[in-house]
Amino acid sequence: MSETGLLPAYLIVGTDGVKRDHAVSRMKARLEKSGMVEFNLDERDMTKDPDIESIIGSLNTFPMGSEFRLVILDGCSKLAKAVSEPLVGYLASPSPTTVCLIIADSLAKNTRLYKAIAKIDKKAIVDCSGTKRWELPRRVQQMATQRGKSISTAAAEELVSRSGENTRMLDNDLAKLARWSSRLRLNFPMLSAGLSVRPRFNPGTSSTPSRLAICGDRSSSSICCPPRAMCGPTRCCAVASVS
Repeated sequence: MSETGLLPAYLIVGTDGVKRDHAVSRMKARLEKSGMVEFNLDERDMTKDPDIESIIGSLNTFPMGSEFRLVILDGCSKLAKAVSEPLVGYLASPSPTTVCLIIADSLAKNTRLYKAIAKIDKKAIVDCSGTKRWELPRRVQQMATQRGKSISTAAAEELVSRSGENTRMLDNDLAKLARWSSRLRLNFPMLSAGLSVRPRFNPGTSSTPSRLAICGDRSSSSICCPPRAMCGPTRCCAVASVS
């Protein structure tokens, strides 16, 4: 471990996008304190064109005006041997002034790359495994708390039913609801008011929707109805054109 208290490499592994984003954001936030991010941050998409010579050179570059340099390698689930082996070699004697984040949806424990990272320290493996379906409503409530809100169990279960099991999608929808409502507690009726529902299809036209219906509560906090909207005494449909 270096003087910064950070390990020279971490494996952020798992399919939970929110957990992965949080782990990366925390490391970036630490780097940003130096005020020299543009000189000390290198992000690579390893699924596109991993120039391994350039990457190893970046890993061995000294930081400028910062306590460490941050190199983020995303998409490392299926690296070619010609790419993974030089990384394994680097990890055998990594730069003490660089932190390398290796991000993967999955990486078998019997691979040389996994073993090389695990050998550094047991804390080098950051588990971001996906959340099971039955655990998601509780997870949604935790994510809402991080955004300064609370959400009822019924609303959390409904949000999972609407948005699916992708935690990034769930978090994005929570962010929309948090911006839309000033209330501290989000409930079931707010989901329809604050989030777009399935596109409406006009009979006899193409299958491409031109409008999205957003149903809401006819209160001062609701989305305003256009004059021609079909409204009930307490409910309304605010129609937002997207064409």
